[in-house]
Amino acid sequence: MLNSSVLVLNRSYLPVHVTSVRRAFSLLYQDIARAVGDQYQTFDFESWRQLAVAQEEEAIGTPSGRMRVPRVIVLVAFDRLPRRHVRFSRINLMARDAFQCQYCGDKPSRSELNLDHVVPRSLGGRST
Repeated sequence: MLNSSVLVLNRSYLPVHVTSVRRAFSLLYQDIARAVGDQYQTFDFESWRQLAVAQEEEAIGTPSGRMRVPRVIVLVAFDRLPRRHVRFSRINLMARDAFQCQYCGDKPSRSELNLDHVVPRSLGGRST
């Protein structure tokens, strides 16, 4: 149970990472994150610990009783977006353009499409 997945959101509720329940509890206890409940309310460690645990909910046993397992946590201070690197490739360019010819607007089959440079790269054209 402690190694199952928990979604980590940044301060603006954008997904950042997936971590383990063990790490999520550590972040909650250190007051770095808040647990997100069923109705999207947030809880610090102490208030999360005091929530009642229904029989069908996932929980872990502690010396003071059973404690719900958080499935989503939100970080208190982290607000940067995760870096996303999109590879420059033929298929990514075609997906960006919805597999549509940028000259005439037709949508031929994928095998009929090709890449074309307005200024050839051999003459200093760019691939952007």
